[in-house]
Amino acid sequence: MLKATRERWDQKSHKHDALELAFHSWVSRCPTDNPDRVTEQAVDQCSARHLDGILRALSARAIVALGGSTARYFWERNVRDFTRWRSIEILHGTTIRHEVEGRSIPVILSVHPFQRDLALHPEVVARALTQILQPEDLEASLPRAA
Repeated sequence: MLKATRERWDQKSHKHDALELAFHSWVSRCPTDNPDRVTEQAVDQCSARHLDGILRALSARAIVALGGSTARYFWERNVRDFTRWRSIEILHGTTIRHEVEGRSIPVILSVHPFQRDLALHPEVVARALTQILQPEDLEASLPRAA
């Protein structure tokens, strides 16, 4: 996704690009009541326990919610109206806003990156990122201590 975003802005890839985005799998490593299963309850439990603190420490400029459970977490806390909720395949590429400490962070809802039959997955997310970020937002920065 970051590679496709940089290509849209005619930027070269940076050495640490992979580290900047290696964030989406943290939920599955959070200890829960049943660590062998990643359920919606486990995602909610871990998100409530850790996610806002991580987002504050990282000073995130944008979030890509990869997968239905994570997307549902952000939808539930920000949209709060499930009449417009659809499958993640339909919502793929949709942007909502998440409030953290008075800041509004754009959240791009996305399918899981390993889902089959989605050849344009990176391009859809890259298009959404280029609509909400500026090229200078991809410059490396150090996170604050949590």
